[in-house]
Amino acid sequence: MDKNEFKNAVVDMGYRDITDEQLGSLMTGVDKNNSGKIEWDEYLEMMMHVLDAKNSGKKSGAQQFAGMIGGQAVMGEESKTGAKSTYSLEEVSTFARTINKELADVEELKEMLPMDPDNPEDLFNTLYDGLVGLHMLNVIEKDRIDMRTVNRGANLNVFKVRQNLNQFFAGCSGLIKVMGIDAQSFLDKNPGLILAVVWQIVRLAAVKAVNLKDCNAIARLLKDGEELADLLKLPPEEILKRWMNYHLANAGQPEINNLGGDLKNSKPILYVLNQLDPGACPLEPGLSTADDIDRAEICINNSFALGCGDVVGKRDIPKGNPKVNVIFIAEIFNTKHGLDDVEIDLAGLLDDGEGTKEERAFRLWINSLGIDGVFIDNLYDDLRDGIVLCKVCHRIKDGSIDWSRVDMQPNNLFKNGINC
Repeated sequence: MDKNEFKNAVVDMGYRDITDEQLGSLMTGVDKNNSGKIEWDEYLEMMMHVLDAKNSGKKSGAQQFAGMIGGQAVMGEESKTGAKSTYSLEEVSTFARTINKELADVEELKEMLPMDPDNPEDLFNTLYDGLVGLHMLNVIEKDRIDMRTVNRGANLNVFKVRQNLNQFFAGCSGLIKVMGIDAQSFLDKNPGLILAVVWQIVRLAAVKAVNLKDCNAIARLLKDGEELADLLKLPPEEILKRWMNYHLANAGQPEINNLGGDLKNSKPILYVLNQLDPGACPLEPGLSTADDIDRAEICINNSFALGCGDVVGKRDIPKGNPKVNVIFIAEIFNTKHGLDDVEIDLAGLLDDGEGTKEERAFRLWINSLGIDGVFIDNLYDDLRDGIVLCKVCHRIKDGSIDWSRVDMQPNNLFKNGINC
């Protein structure tokens, strides 16, 4: 290819800041026979130079920093313009540990895992080529990714890495929110954007069995006046909170209101673990330990005794981060929930299973449309006011909706009905 063709290829790949002078300099150094055209092997070598130049520019233009925000320890980067992006160390720790646990038996990842949960750069470097992310998608949904189509190798060039990442994001479609995040975010090793994706992936892996279909015993968590259909609508976090309160009530302890700050001292978790297995998970010396970090370590060791995997560090729980705690509580639930089995007609409740399949199909389809501000977790609740339906119709056929007649803030059933 000549210089113009090469420039177009580079721009299409996302390197829009490359100048004609930089291209000319690269061509002079790589075009061995001075033909003015780039052969395939020369092209690959040139792209490695482009990638190295881009990365070195990023490193020279951005400075890492550590600090405290809202009482939380954070790491981050500050660009030349002064813009800052931050991330929580406890999230990096928990996400890395969860991935290590979920993919511990994958043979081809033995050289990449386990990651060091205390080294953020290890997480970002490991996720760079998309291979770990693709395997995590298969943890969430078996055979979601055909691994025969994935590029492998210790020294993949940027094209093959991008192919893996594009396949990863295609696999994410409908499962998680990825608006404004793409393969380039991973190639640039942008901490905030990478963690935004990773959080959603590890959350789905952790809570995929926290539902009435996979665990009938959750029916024990019904409140007065509720029906089984009401449990089907609850997000996993609400089920986990109810589950903890169920065991806390049996232990004579007050309820928690959230999975964040209410668990900072680890005491509610100690009580729940003790309810699940009093012999393996004693309350002491945990309850009488003065330091929150030391108590968290005892709590984690009790979870190990119960059979849980390593998904959280002793310094992570006292931060009161709900993302961290959801992963930890889900791990305990998945290991032993301690609820008596319940005989329920789940098939009848789900219309012989077809209702769930259709709901999931429509939910994933709407999410795959990439409509700004739209992501469906529950088809029935999220479509109730008609606004999402209008946006879907607009996406299918531009101009089909008269937006002047749509109430964007309906506050009663009558206005919902007009939108629909």
